[in-house]
Amino acid sequence: IKQTEGTEGYFIAFVQKNPFGTITDDNVQVFNNGDAYLHSGMYTFELGEEDARTPVQARFSYVWQRIGGRWKITHHHSSLRPAAPDMVAIARANFQAWNDALQTKDPKAVANFYSEEELSFLPTVSSRHVN
Repeated sequence: IKQTEGTEGYFIAFVQKNPFGTITDDNVQVFNNGDAYLHSGMYTFELGEEDARTPVQARFSYVWQRIGGRWKITHHHSSLRPAAPDMVAIARANFQAWNDALQTKDPKAVANFYSEEELSFLPTVSSRHVN
């Protein structure tokens, strides 16, 4: 969308959904000595009639610029937040793979699970259990 008419056309259907937005996480970067800023983050829009609203989580970015003494949006992006991965399932699967490597009695197979660069390894099992 490049012109005001296209912007207005986009919002014809959207405003009919009775949107109400709430910012849940955001950041502001200032540019041009305070005459412009980038506002980005996450927001949740509730859509629908008051008694049956559906929350929609989305990412957003706006560039606001002072034009003729008024703040105007010169860039706007909004997209649905991608579904978050099930980190508990991933963590448990990774633990199971690591545990399976232990069962091979192959130290190299176990060591391959550890980072070669970013490693903080603090063994807390007593040496009597290791040796």
